[in-house]
Amino acid sequence: MRILHWLGFLILSVSLAGAQPRVADSPLLHEPIPRPGRVFAGPSDDPALLLEEDPVAGLEESSGATESSEGPDLVYRTAGTKPADEETVYSVQETMRPDAETAKEPWLQYHAVFDPAVIPFKRNHVWDVVQADGTLRIGRPALVPVAVVGDVLLPDRETFWGTLRVDLDPNTPISIPSVAPSMRILSVDAAPDIPLSFYQDGADNLYVSAGDFGGRVSLNIHVDAPTPWFQRSLDEGLDFEDIPPNLAPKLPPSMRADANTVLQTIGVGASSSFHSALTRTVAWFRSFRPGQMPRESGRLYKDLALGKRGICRHRAYAFVVTAHALGIPARYAANEGHAFVEVYVPDGKGWLRVDLGGSAQGMNVHSGRDKRRHIVAENDPFSQPAGFRGTYSHRSVNPDGEPEGGSDPIRGLPGLTGEGTAEDTAWEAGLGTPERMGESNWPAAARVLPYEESRSKRPTQIQLNSVSSRVFRGGKLTLAGRVQSQGVGIDGGLVRVGVINADGSVILHVLGTVRTDSDGLFDAVLTVPLSIPVGSWDIVAEYQGDAVHAPARSQ
Repeated sequence: MRILHWLGFLILSVSLAGAQPRVADSPLLHEPIPRPGRVFAGPSDDPALLLEEDPVAGLEESSGATESSEGPDLVYRTAGTKPADEETVYSVQETMRPDAETAKEPWLQYHAVFDPAVIPFKRNHVWDVVQADGTLRIGRPALVPVAVVGDVLLPDRETFWGTLRVDLDPNTPISIPSVAPSMRILSVDAAPDIPLSFYQDGADNLYVSAGDFGGRVSLNIHVDAPTPWFQRSLDEGLDFEDIPPNLAPKLPPSMRADANTVLQTIGVGASSSFHSALTRTVAWFRSFRPGQMPRESGRLYKDLALGKRGICRHRAYAFVVTAHALGIPARYAANEGHAFVEVYVPDGKGWLRVDLGGSAQGMNVHSGRDKRRHIVAENDPFSQPAGFRGTYSHRSVNPDGEPEGGSDPIRGLPGLTGEGTAEDTAWEAGLGTPERMGESNWPAAARVLPYEESRSKRPTQIQLNSVSSRVFRGGKLTLAGRVQSQGVGIDGGLVRVGVINADGSVILHVLGTVRTDSDGLFDAVLTVPLSIPVGSWDIVAEYQGDAVHAPARSQ
């Protein structure tokens, strides 16, 4: 398919063959704009996050389980006004301190925002400093701008699509979820199409604002995150001295005596190596069990850490205090369904996501039907007690093996992205061999995926059936097509769409990625960037392939 530029506009001239009608439930890079009259947030001085759920059809009052994982949808909004039903709201507070309810959690409701879905580990909000009274807060709340870098694919990073709705207040940054603390924003589409600005605070929480605009916006955000964030091996020679001074934690003197008692009980201290201190501390908090604490002195941290009772929020909180006592930078990360921690490892790769587990009657995953599940690529470098292996959080990202007896049930988990290797995960995410290529006016260039004859995979075909007949630079390009193998449509396949050079060797600009439906059909609404020079260019669609099917490229 060829795009022709004339007088600064994009004019598309195509020859259609066997065009197929648009499928209503096909994946889109834009969501329909919600109808007016919904809840809008009132004024608020502090950036905050509320997650509003639409009613859940088929909710079982006794268990909290749902017949379907679809139905609820989240709205990210400020803390100005709240719906009447408090149970539908998850509010981020300025400070965080868990309760003493350490028994097994009721059914959890987790909402998948990103694709592949990082279940249950999206970062709704993160706290990184322990205060004198034991509460957690953000050490540096001042916001700094975050750039949208363009679809520049880099090695050792994995790409994700995020779809969310935000109620914006004028000139008020709204906290929205992120995948990782070092996540990059590659591109953003908004409906309505308004200019957006992004920010982050000192704990790498992500915020969005639209200046004077107020109202609901649907966002589709293309991001990437470093593969080592999700899991990696640890060098036994890691040194505390390699931690940057600005990240070195300082535990308040009021917490020091209790923390020293906990460190002595765990068997770590000033003489421990970084590797030993971290691995022994993770093992300690992963071995927690739900239930009544054996002692309640009123000193919550000490009671939790020594009693080894509690669920995800208690483990994560007590771990952060203990890590800070050891001099290990650690943060408490939370969303509506789970709490976990992130640890800075002085190996040159930055922060590491660490799950300590939890315990619940079960977890429902919402909005996961059209997504694929993200799984870890390596063996977990930490101890995995028997109880930990059965938790909902561990089972979400580790599909191998049969669930243990007494495992937390999970409903609505999406399918897997691959077979569990780093190479497979990158391939499924559309990375191929990421490189920044091309001349300066093609900053989002990437190599085409290598297409070699494969005796072990089934041959596939991809066909573009319709493309917009006229589109402007900065406007929307719509297209539809199908991916099939031996006449059968491929379900859930990733298709990358881009502008390709004359000899077909370089994707000059990646316009976006879309997933096929159960019949192998796909359609998309993609933004044509203003940076594309005037001229004639070809549009190409690349099916990424999977463990069974070979990749394919449109003609």
